[in-house]
Amino acid sequence: MADGKQTAAQAFDAFAQKFQRFIAAGGDAPDVKKASTEQDTINGAMNAKRRAVIERYKSFLTPDAAIDADQNELKAAYALFKAVQAANAEHATDETRLDGIPLLSPLVHADRYTIGGDFVYLQAWFCYEQHISDYVPELQPQPTGENSYKLVFVPARHHHVTYDDKEKLDAIRSCFYSGA
Repeated sequence: MADGKQTAAQAFDAFAQKFQRFIAAGGDAPDVKKASTEQDTINGAMNAKRRAVIERYKSFLTPDAAIDADQNELKAAYALFKAVQAANAEHATDETRLDGIPLLSPLVHADRYTIGGDFVYLQAWFCYEQHISDYVPELQPQPTGENSYKLVFVPARHHHVTYDDKEKLDAIRSCFYSGA
């Protein structure tokens, strides 16, 4: 053709010739069985991680004494936070208001939450089981020293989660709260 375009038959013939050269050169087709096995390994690892997340969260639904105490500490912290907000709303003026009152909690010293990755389970329990959706508790690292954190409540619309925590929350939501 004069304009450089091929017909479908010409394109197929060109492909067939290239494929023949590939086969003649000893080229192998992709090993579908190997790719399938690798995908099965990946799927198995993902399912194992999901099962571990679900099992860990179950310990927050039927807590031992330590987790129960932590849950009560978080509820108390939220009650204090909301009391300060209510006092601010009732008594504050444009110039005089409560701002940045530190919230002290033993949760900021618990390694399982600060560096252990379990705080996401406490957050999920707090939001789903306590039906609190306006604020989300966060442990924010402090520049004052290594492993120094503060407990804050951030508006839910401003709460950001890591990819790993999002995967955990998605697993929790789909397993326990999919009808909600």
